[in-house]
Amino acid sequence: MNRKRFISLLSGLTLVLPKAFAKKNTIEIDFIRHATFILRIDGLNLLVDPMLSGKHEMDPVGNAPSAERIPMVALPFSESILNEKLRSIDALLVTHTHRDHWDLKAQSIINKELPLICQPPDAEKLKLQGFTNIIAVNNEIDFRGSKIYRVNGQHGTGDIGARMGPVSGFVVIIGKKKIY
Repeated sequence: MNRKRFISLLSGLTLVLPKAFAKKNTIEIDFIRHATFILRIDGLNLLVDPMLSGKHEMDPVGNAPSAERIPMVALPFSESILNEKLRSIDALLVTHTHRDHWDLKAQSIINKELPLICQPPDAEKLKLQGFTNIIAVNNEIDFRGSKIYRVNGQHGTGDIGARMGPVSGFVVIIGKKKIY
C-alpha cells in the first residue's frame, strides 16, 4: 500500500484508547491527516500540528521522492465542521513549524488568543504570526491539570538534519493517563 492510500484510509479516524474505560477515562485521538490530530484527554482538547490547507494547495516537499503537491488528501470533513472542531479546542501543540505541521491556513483561521504550546526556538516566529499566548516548553509545564514534557527530536542527521532545524515531541500526562 502506498503512503497516499494509507493516509487516505486513516483520515478522519477517531481512536478511543483504551476502550475498556468509561467515556470520562478515555484518551481520544481524532486523526485528521498527516501529523494533524485532536487529542482529547480528561476534558482537555489539544489540536496538534495543524495542516489545514485544501488538497494539493501547497508545493511538494523538496528533495522528496514524490513531486505530488501537499496535502496529498483532502480534509475528511467540510469547512463548517472544521470551524466547529476549532471552536472546541483548548490549546494548540505545535511540534515544529515546518509547513506540513503548521501551514498558512492554520495560521490564518485559528484563534490567535488560544494557548499555543511549542518548542522554545519557535516562540518568536509564532509571536510574529500574531499569536498572543505562546507557551514555550523548555522541559515541562503544568497546563490545565496536565503535565506536558518536551522531548528533543531531529529530522535526519548530518547536513540534512542541521538544515531541517530543531523539532520536538511532547508527552502529555493527566492523572495515570500518558501519551507521547
